Parts: sequence; C-alpha cells; structure tokens
Amino acid sequence: MNELIEKVGKRLPYSESPSYVDNLVEQSRINALAQAPSRKRQRVRRLWLTAASAAAVVALVATVALRLAFTAGYGQEQLLCSVETVEQSAPLSEVLASMTDEQLADIAYFPTDDIPEY
Repeated sequence: MNELIEKVGKRLPYSESPSYVDNLVEQSRINALAQAPSRKRQRVRRLWLTAASAAAVVALVATVALRLAFTAGYGQEQLLCSVETVEQSAPLSEVLASMTDEQLADIAYFPTDDIPEY
C-alpha cells in the first residue's frame, strides 16, 4: 500500500478527461429530466388526490351526521313513557298472566340493587 502511495502520490491512480466528465454529467441531467414527471402531471395528480381526500371526508361526516340524526330520538322514545300510555296499559298481573313461559323467560331480570337509573 505504501508503494502505491509513493508511486502515485495523493492523486487517484486513474484519470478522466474533462470532456468525458462533462459528457457524463450532461447525459445524467438529460436522463433525470426525462424520467421526472412533468409539473402538469404532478399538478393533476395532486388535484385528484385532494379531491379524493375531500370526498372521503365528506362521506364520513355525512355518514356520522345521518346516523346521529336517525338515532337521536330513538333511545328517548323507548325510555320515556307518556301519561296516556300508562293510563291505557293493562295491569301488570294481567299482562304476566297472559304471557307464555317462553316469553316470561325472555324478560330481563334486574335485582333491586342493580336497577338502572334513567
């Protein structure tokens, strides 16, 4: 290794002519420009990506809004009883007597200490 350094010095052991280097740089520049997408194509691609993202966001927001609009009053109607409904209902003993054993088994049972508050 020391012999090579003594023979060549600190310069590289090979040499290239300036015209070869200039030609190599020019060809590399031409190839890079040919392979790069044009600005117009980039702009169109960016526009499509933005439009698709905006459409996805609008669809998501619309889905959530419609779901909330349709289910907003649904739970409250089942939880709250009107006075007319209670007045027109049959006594509990009659309702239970008219039910089959299978229907009675399907009724949810809440122990008195676990009654949910509405």
